[in-house]
Amino acid sequence: MGADPAVGLTAETRLRMGGDQRVAAWTERQRAKALHAGTYEAAIHNMLWRIDGQADHNRQFYLYRVRLKPTVAVREGWVVEPGDFVGAMSL
Repeated sequence: MGADPAVGLTAETRLRMGGDQRVAAWTERQRAKALHAGTYEAAIHNMLWRIDGQADHNRQFYLYRVRLKPTVAVREGWVVEPGDFVGAMSL
């Protein structure tokens, strides 16, 4: 099932998000996000963009290299990324 993205939310944050039902819906949306397995260069570009464009200059960034199983579903060809304004993509 994976990690629970809501595990660190305080009671105040949960209330501000609209209560337990809305937190549960948000949690499911977070769990449905896809892993972007792009190039290392794209990861660096994204990191620098976030540092400059999203005021993340004081945040620690971690870049990982991953090995995908041969059976993993990968979309062939280049397409415009269907992410939203913060880069989140859903399955």
